[in-house]
Amino acid sequence: LLTTSPLTRASLAGLETPWDSPSVLLVPVCDLLPIFLGHASSSLPVSRQLPKISPSWDFSCENKSCWSQFPLHVATGRPRGWPISTLKPELLSPSDHLNISDAHCVSLSFQYSRGKKSERMYYRREVWRSVGPRIYTPFPEEARGFFYCAPRPGLPSLASSVRFRCAPSSLPSSFAAGNDLLLPNGSPWQVLVGQAAIAYPALRAALLKEGFLTPQSLAEWHERLGKTEGQITAALMMFGLQQQFPVNFARGLFLHVVPSGTAPQRVAALQFNHIFVSHAGKKRFHPFAGTGLAQFEVSAENSNIIHLRIVKLLEPASRAVPEAVVGGILPREGHLFHHQSKGNGDPGKPWSFDLRVQNNNGTALRMLVGRS
Repeated sequence: LLTTSPLTRASLAGLETPWDSPSVLLVPVCDLLPIFLGHASSSLPVSRQLPKISPSWDFSCENKSCWSQFPLHVATGRPRGWPISTLKPELLSPSDHLNISDAHCVSLSFQYSRGKKSERMYYRREVWRSVGPRIYTPFPEEARGFFYCAPRPGLPSLASSVRFRCAPSSLPSSFAAGNDLLLPNGSPWQVLVGQAAIAYPALRAALLKEGFLTPQSLAEWHERLGKTEGQITAALMMFGLQQQFPVNFARGLFLHVVPSGTAPQRVAALQFNHIFVSHAGKKRFHPFAGTGLAQFEVSAENSNIIHLRIVKLLEPASRAVPEAVVGGILPREGHLFHHQSKGNGDPGKPWSFDLRVQNNNGTALRMLVGRS
């Protein structure tokens, strides 16, 4: 026999529940009898003892429907799935300030939405292609603030994104003094409006209602995406040449370039599998390890040539292969990336790509610099 009756904090004092456990406990009634009769929980067999309740949980909220989603904070008495009123920074209220620190998943909903439909938001998910569970990274400790929609001047509305602004207090005036929540790779945590248009129905409805998205732009976006709808990753969607993107020196580079203007072009794939590969004889190596943020730029000497600049190193660059085997210059922050293609012991030269090349990468890079 199971019970879903809410348990008071007093009846479960000193117990602690894991963060991922449901906030309404489903336990055999016979296991609850020792607690209700005043006996210590340690009298139960180890295999049947109740999990402990964390002090940060509160079961006094009247809105019991929220218990199945998220625990409540003692300070606010509100679940982490509390609906917000707007995504516009100028219209924020103190009730829109949320503490989502340590949460693996946040149920974001809107007060004006019909049926209070919610959207599950994750900080970071790793999905392995082989057999195994998904790995969820919880929101970091500083994740206290406001969800909002950030426009990007000069770029299409679909390049705007929903972000989380870490703010020092619940006052809307503290928004300007805050900072956007970042991912471990240094890029902003965000959900592109273009992503929401495809895969986030509740968020899409909110963006339409608040004017961040229009039915016309939504239809155009579906047309431009084509078969790439299921491959959208915010950090890898390129809208302009100066946009920064994450790089891993031990892997290839794969981006999606969104065409500018009203031309009916589809999103183009930009794929450089061997951009960080060097040769030693007939063998190929990824000679460097480390991660960073990079961006493309037009050569100062030839407008038809594109280079890759390492803007910031997130993990220090190091040699994964001895220098005696593969030479070359370590990736350096603020410098162009040097590519050694022949493996003849020279330091190499800046990686480059000719925009006149007629292949998929040439098409994508021409779109990126605004050329047809």
